Amino acid sequence: MCKRRVKDVYERSGKLGKMTFVVLESTGHDLAGNLVFSSSSTLIAPVFWHIENGIRHAPLVWCMPNFL
Repeated sequence: MCKRRVKDVYERSGKLGKMTFVVLESTGHDLAGNLVFSSSSTLIAPVFWHIENGIRHAPLVWCMPNFL
């Protein structure tokens, strides 16, 4: 069974202004309940947005995987 959860959410200031960090944790267990894998990913998004053609956009959103 695989599970994914939000492990942490926080803000930091950078060169482009404030950014929101969302840390996601994934785990997988076999049928016996033994841990098979675990990983974490950090999503980083700026707090500021711009609107183009009536649609709200973030100019920079990227994902950085980190394996435990």
